[in-house]
Amino acid sequence: MSRPGDNIRSIQGTRLRESAKAVLFCVTHVSGEKLKKKVDEWFPFSMIVKSTHNSSKSGEDTLSVKEWILDQKNLLAPEKYEDATAVDQAQQEEEIVDDHWEDDIPF
Repeated sequence: MSRPGDNIRSIQGTRLRESAKAVLFCVTHVSGEKLKKKVDEWFPFSMIVKSTHNSSKSGEDTLSVKEWILDQKNLLAPEKYEDATAVDQAQQEEEIVDDHWEDDIPF
C-alpha cells in the first residue's frame, strides 16, 4: 500500500521466485535506465505497489516499488547505470517536481 508522498519507481527484469513475504527479482532496469550489471534482490510485498508478470517473455516483468527500498539496496546510485548522466538528470528533475507540488493545489 502506498501513502501520499511515497515516491514510486518502476523496475524491470525477471521474477525468479517468491516466498510468503517477498519476491526475488533479477533487476535489469530502474525507471527505464539500464543497469550495467543485473542484480538479484528480494523485495518485500509490502514495498511493491504494482506487479506485472509477463510469462511469455523472460525479462519482461515489472514491479512498481517504493523508492526508499531501491535506495536501501543501493540501486539508485548513478554508477550502477550504463548512462549515469541520464540518471542524475532524471533524479534532479524529480526533485524539482517534488519541491513544487504545493503550487498545484487550487485553494
